[in-house]
Amino acid sequence: MKTRTKLAIILLTIMIVLPNTLRNTSSEMTTKISTNDVTILVLLDFNFGANYLPILSQFEEFGWTVETAAPAATITGCEYNSAEFQADYLFSEISDATTYDCINILPGSSHDNLMANQDSILNKIKTASNAGVIISAWCRAVRVMAAADVIDGLNVTGHSDYASEYIAAGGDFYSASPPIISGNIVTVSATQFYLREMYIAMTQAIGCYEDDAPVLGIVEVQSFANLSRLLTVNIVDESELTVVKAILTLVSSDDDPPPPSTITLTLLGPDLDNNYSVFFTETSQGVYTVDLEITDLFWNEYIYEDITTVNVGVSAEASLGFIIPLISFPILVGIILIKRKKKIND
Repeated sequence: MKTRTKLAIILLTIMIVLPNTLRNTSSEMTTKISTNDVTILVLLDFNFGANYLPILSQFEEFGWTVETAAPAATITGCEYNSAEFQADYLFSEISDATTYDCINILPGSSHDNLMANQDSILNKIKTASNAGVIISAWCRAVRVMAAADVIDGLNVTGHSDYASEYIAAGGDFYSASPPIISGNIVTVSATQFYLREMYIAMTQAIGCYEDDAPVLGIVEVQSFANLSRLLTVNIVDESELTVVKAILTLVSSDDDPPPPSTITLTLLGPDLDNNYSVFFTETSQGVYTVDLEITDLFWNEYIYEDITTVNVGVSAEASLGFIIPLISFPILVGIILIKRKKKIND
């Protein structure tokens, strides 16, 4: 049987400066802000790419305020994307781009209107960059950065067809690279391969990324006469938790050795007190250990071992017609794993 109390903590740091994931060449620390306070200006042009929808959806999932601008009120996508898009603003209607936390230029097969708009949007991008606004671009859109003259002396990646433009603008070009953060500039080469990495790079550059482990408080298991149970876990985290699962493993029963039995439960929440809970009914009697698997908004994964035990099948307990609190106490558990998924499923 596993030891019931574990205080050993093993932290596998998830800074995305690991090789083949992200190059961070900025020496400046970014002031940390809440992800719900971020406002981003997204620039699109005619022939915008098919990844526009998941990108915009993810920005909204982060809780960001998303505003869009384009050369016309309605624009159409590239040959692989037949969608029409209605922007919030025309380029000419953006009065002050320095009010945004980030400007993001979406991918597409061409950016002719952005490139030709020297007296309007390009100057606004440069002014915003000079003011410290994070400027980010995907794939071919990096050439807009070059045209706006915001990459001089910085490391960049992007579509290799325009390498000469990046270099002419003073950029140090890295071909086919994962996302690169250099100063207040964030670039990526192949959009479809680095979607998640680019999201994380942007959140890091903006300053809303966090990978602190969630703090567990009270863990409570309540038992009912029909052998159904309510598992409640109090969890506090700086950002939203997207997945909270409990893994129940049978470790002791009347059978020796106990039959293999594992139950996976998804907890719902949080309520106003940051509690996550799930009702469940077991099929096998015995003693179960409970592990907790948590995924946060930034895809950080945490596994907590042995947060409590559940005893199923005690005859005296089963005969009672009222709730019995089996376990209810503050706990300190061991964080045994923190990791990032590197593979992206488009």
